[in-house]
Amino acid sequence: MTVIDVDVAMVGNATGGGGIVTQPSRAVRTTCMWPRFDPPMPSTVTPPDRHAEHDRWSERLAFLGALVRRGTTIASATPSSRWMCRELCRFVDAARPQSILELGAGTGVVTRAIVDAMHPASRLCAVELLPEFERFLRQGTDRATIVMGCVVERAAAIEALGPFDLVISGLPTPSLPRAARDAVRSLVRSCGSGAVFSQLTEIPMLYHGLYASWFKDVDFRLVGLNVPPGGVYHCRRPRSR
Repeated sequence: MTVIDVDVAMVGNATGGGGIVTQPSRAVRTTCMWPRFDPPMPSTVTPPDRHAEHDRWSERLAFLGALVRRGTTIASATPSSRWMCRELCRFVDAARPQSILELGAGTGVVTRAIVDAMHPASRLCAVELLPEFERFLRQGTDRATIVMGCVVERAAAIEALGPFDLVISGLPTPSLPRAARDAVRSLVRSCGSGAVFSQLTEIPMLYHGLYASWFKDVDFRLVGLNVPPGGVYHCRRPRSR
């Protein structure tokens, strides 16, 4: 595992939440699973609690502490559920090598699910801002390259590791500062039209307009068993503007 330490800046981290809404494009093809629950995911995605050595309670306390200290940069009081992890890993392909980028890796719950699901020859780069999450993120993620720091400051270095076939985001993208939001969008654009951008949210459908303004194809999947109920936007074909 490679660990890159940089000075951190307050940019945001786990789970989607609050912010900017733009008008959706009529050209967008959207599939909404509301109010249906998401279908079972492939058995290759192992729930993160398989890792018995991982201290789940300490992880949850770290998440809650970060929420209290850092406010709106943390959009959830708990890590992603196993059902959310499965939906976020929908396009992780165990049958072929991929280059995968995870933004807002948090304590590594989704990271470990990606590691379990991906092809042995796949590459994973996981980016996390908050140093208090690092010790949890390192557990069970030896196959990942961990980048600690601000996505704005590390954007060029991250892009150099690409292009990526899949970008999985746990960042509160709509509520990020403009510079961070632009950096995320630029990273996704650099991946090309064939890449998939999977964005977690805990406010189903509210920010559909934002992602529809970024991508030509937006597919929202409800994760009704998550607490609170949330979902994932799976997006393709980034717009040029």
